Amino acid sequence: MKTAVYVLLCAAPAWPADPRANQVKAQREYANGLRYEEAERWQEAYYAFSTSLAAEVTAPAYLQRAKASLKLGNLQKASDDLTWALRMDPKNTEVIRLYSATLLDRGYNYGQRGDFRRAVEDLTGVLRVEPDSVRALTLRGAAFAKLRQHSEAIDDFSAAIKLAPGDERAYLARSSVYTELGDHQHALADRSEAVRLKPDSAEAHLARGGTFHQLGMHEQGLSDRSEAIRLNPDMPEAWLARGSAYYLLGEYPAAIDDLNRALSLKPDDEEARTVLAKAKEAVARTEPSAKTAPAPVNVPPPPVEQPPVEVAAASPPKSPEPVPTPAPPATDANAAKTAEVHHQRGRQLLNQGKLRDAITELTEAIRQNPDLALAYNARGFAYYLLKEYSSALTDLDQAIRLNPKYLNAYQNRSLARRAAGDAPGSAADMVKVRELMK
Repeated sequence: MKTAVYVLLCAAPAWPADPRANQVKAQREYANGLRYEEAERWQEAYYAFSTSLAAEVTAPAYLQRAKASLKLGNLQKASDDLTWALRMDPKNTEVIRLYSATLLDRGYNYGQRGDFRRAVEDLTGVLRVEPDSVRALTLRGAAFAKLRQHSEAIDDFSAAIKLAPGDERAYLARSSVYTELGDHQHALADRSEAVRLKPDSAEAHLARGGTFHQLGMHEQGLSDRSEAIRLNPDMPEAWLARGSAYYLLGEYPAAIDDLNRALSLKPDDEEARTVLAKAKEAVARTEPSAKTAPAPVNVPPPPVEQPPVEVAAASPPKSPEPVPTPAPPATDANAAKTAEVHHQRGRQLLNQGKLRDAITELTEAIRQNPDLALAYNARGFAYYLLKEYSSALTDLDQAIRLNPKYLNAYQNRSLARRAAGDAPGSAADMVKVRELMK
């Protein structure tokens, strides 16, 4: 009988708790949690806020427990609590700020671990409450790019650029997606803008140099990679990039020097080691060994047509009186020297993305030496980057008239013609490029 009564009592429903008592308990434990929080006793604070929430569910208790969880290194629990706090108090700026920061950190961590889908989920959560978060847009764009969702990645990077047009990193990020898509024209535009925004960025120059090489513009590519090395001589990636370019262009000794430098900075770089081995093999194939080289034969070289001045300088005349070699006018020599100075300054400014200043210097070089094809080519390329295609084509046409075998001028004119809508002309120039490269 006693047992039956005991079971009956246990099975009976409990008396409903007094709401006022629960409210008092929740307030007391919440106050305890705040004291523990002030003393940086985070575990006790977490338990106190949990007890408060068990008595009465409130947004402030969720918020404070989330803070304790963050201090204890538990991003997941913090995120869960902040989600509830945000649902209960969607306009609370402190909740929004902490929720955004927590998801941003967790999304970044997911990305670092290679879990890009979960990274996208968290970063999308951030953008729901803070749609103008440049960092969230940039990180989500990077995650989309890793997932090969290129269109979404470009949209995010473009939104970030619109919000922060002075941040070169977003341009570089978007250019990487364009490069993966094979859209080197848009990649070049973005990387040139990055160089303009931050001319002292070795990373921007290195990236743009890669695009120049992709477009066959090797002169500009080497120049950018050299500038990256000048800006950061301890950057192994820059030495590797320039060394690899030299190797592909057949300049093996220069490639070997750069690749050795890359390995001195990063000894475990397998790519540098592989390219270096190939460059050394190429040198061994192209240079005859000392043992097999034929002994020099004292046979006069075949006659070569040379200007009279050079012949006189090479072999003394029979007459005891030397024939004086007329010197070029001093003004011409000075003009040529001055033109080259302006030409080099113009190219430096071009590499820094200072296009208008570059055009000014190159124009002066052309004024000093109207036959300087290099200056016309460089100025034409500057006009091309400024999208002033008519001026670009005028200069590039002149560079080719002065030097009909100027390969890089044909490459640049092909780009300018394509941009101006002359697809057949662009294709014809590329045919010429392939002919000159044979």
